[in-house]
Order: sequence, then structure tokens, then C-alpha cells
Amino acid sequence: MVTTTTRPSICFVVQTTGFGGTEVHTLGLMEALVRRGYDIELVSCAPHWYDRLVEAVDWRDHVRIRHVELSVSTEDRAELDEWTRVLRAVDSRVLVLPKGEYRMGSVGFSRACRRAFDRRYAIEHLEAEELPRVPVRRLFGVLPLGFGLWRRRRRWERQRAAACFDRIVAVSHAVRNRLVDDWGIPASKIVVVHNGVRWQQLQRDPEAGRRWRDSYDVPGDVFVFGMLTRLSYWKAIPVALQAMKELLARRPARPARLVIAGEGEQAGMLRSMAAELGVSAHVHFTGHTDDRVGALSAFDAILFSSIREGLPLSLLEGMAAGCVPIVTRISGMPEAVEVPATGWVVPPNDPPALAAAMAEALALDPAEFERRRQANVDRIQRHFDLDESYRRILDAFSL
Repeated sequence: MVTTTTRPSICFVVQTTGFGGTEVHTLGLMEALVRRGYDIELVSCAPHWYDRLVEAVDWRDHVRIRHVELSVSTEDRAELDEWTRVLRAVDSRVLVLPKGEYRMGSVGFSRACRRAFDRRYAIEHLEAEELPRVPVRRLFGVLPLGFGLWRRRRRWERQRAAACFDRIVAVSHAVRNRLVDDWGIPASKIVVVHNGVRWQQLQRDPEAGRRWRDSYDVPGDVFVFGMLTRLSYWKAIPVALQAMKELLARRPARPARLVIAGEGEQAGMLRSMAAELGVSAHVHFTGHTDDRVGALSAFDAILFSSIREGLPLSLLEGMAAGCVPIVTRISGMPEAVEVPATGWVVPPNDPPALAAAMAEALALDPAEFERRRQANVDRIQRHFDLDESYRRILDAFSL
């Protein structure tokens, strides 16, 4: 594609090893920019995820993709020199860096971006790790030693990298607060814009839900605790399996299933764990599903046992489809779930607490459950609209 001279362009630099919420958000933001009259120059350090999707939506006249075998986290001198050449060859003078992990964007890479672009913006999707708080030994009462020096150096490096960006969008207040409180990023540089979903396309469809249950042999009369997620370490799905065992030990009056829709590196381990816990008959692993409306319409509750998140789109999608949320107190999830009006928030890594919330959901009378369903739908429509989310991001970036 040849970028036209009549449309301004925006450069995105993306790095990912898979396709998830960050990538979905990035594609949506690119679409919003194309609609506003921009072209996109996409520098991709990833497999060809974006190529296939750009072709699928026929953006080829507005998106130019360049693949590089580089890392945005590098401090290798030769790689940084190559980054300088790559970024200087970009026509756009504005950069957007979507960060699926806080450590993305080394000091050297960030400085190369500052030299190559007139304006630079970052989007922080995940809450940064908490810096350990331990007594710091000091030399002569002033200079930090040992762990204190390591902590100070990491904090200083992140501050130097952040200084190369004009504005940072955080997808939740929890993400923003960690950047400010632990890492010393100036609060004036950060704006919070919650993720949003296109709720108009996520209306609950009971017939689609019935067909989805039938296709995976999920009985129509059971209560479904649904997980629409990647099967990875940070999702802490073993906690959900242990909670399911505890729930069944309570002998609930209503039959229940845990339905896990997704793929990932822990799939085999999780199936084996379900068998070891004796819950395989009550847990369904469906693999990846393209029918999100059908899946969410089949779920009664949307469940997240994660130990690390930003503000997951699947949670917002589930709430938009009338699923009652049960989530851990991690990052932006408590900002979406209003307790007790819409759902439950429990401590992470706590199977008994998760099982207790699941039992309470099962015990709700039908009228109260339907009230909570509608409260979730209303909350998403009022506070987590996709177009409004992108509008606020583009306004924050003056685009």
C-alpha cells in the first residue's frame, strides 16, 4: 500500500506472542483512527496476527505493516541502532505504543522513539508489578545498598523510559495508581480511560446460548460458571478448579458446571488437575470459541480467578450479555463490578472465598438474579461504551 499524501498517519509499534485483549483493543483503536481520517503505519515485532486481521476487514488501503525481528525491551546497542533506522524510516511523526506488559519499552528504545517522533503516547494495559517494600540499608545513612539499590535503579529506569512519552493512558485507576505510587511516574502524565465494549452486539440471546450449550454437551438446566479466557499462569485457573471442588462438597441444591472456553499453554495440565481433584464431570473445557455471543448467552456467571489483569474485555463482554460477575480483587476488575449490586469481588488465590461467592450466586432467588443481570447490562451501557472509550483516548492524544 502507498500511503496517500492527503491523510495524516499514525505509527503503532506492537509486540506480542499471542492474540488477546491488548490486541483487540489495539485493532479497535486503529479502526477509530481510520474512521477519523488517519492512515496507520504498523511496525510489528509479532507473528502475522495483524496481517490476517487487517486483510479480513479490508484496511489494506489505510494500513501499512512492516515486520521487524527486534524487541522493544532491548538494551542491545546493535538492536537499538537498528530501531533508530526503522523508526526514522516511518513517515508518521506520531507514535502510539500499546503495552501489554509494563516492562515493554526499554530506556534505549524509548529514547529512540523520542528522537524519531514529535509526539509519543503509550497505553498501559496491565498493572505493573508491585515493588517490594522492605527496609533499605544505606551507606553513610544516604546511599541505598543491596536490594535498596536494585529497587531504586529499576524505578529510575522506568521513570526515564516514561519521560520519553508525552501522555500515558491507563486502562484503570489501579493501573494508574501503581504507576504513580510504586514507580514514581508523574500523575500529570497519566489519564485513566476504562476499556469499553460494543455492547450493542452483545445482547443476550437465549436461543444462541441453548445451541452453544448443546454443541458442548452442557445440560440446559444447570447453572454455568463461565470462563472466557486464555489458559495461562496469570489466569490462575487452578484456583477456580479448587473452588469448584469446594462448591461441590457443599452439596448445592442446584446443579452447576464450570465451563472454561479458551486455549493456552496450561490446557493439558488443567485437564489433568480437574481429574485429580475429581471434578472432571462438572468441568467442561471447550477450547477456543468463535461464537462469543452464544458462549456468553450460555453462561449464568462470568468468572475470573486471575492473579494479574488490566481490565479484561471478556469481563465487560460478559456483563454486557447479562452474566453476573465473580472476580478477584485484581487491578481494574473491582472498578467494573459494583458490589453487591452486580456481583462479587473476592481475594486472589483464595479457593474458599471464591467457592463461597459461587455458592451465593447459586442460592440467589430467580428474581434477584434477573435484577443483577439487568444491573450489569445497564452498568456496561452507561460506563463502558467502546466508542466513548476510544473517543477519550484520541482526545487525550489530541488526535
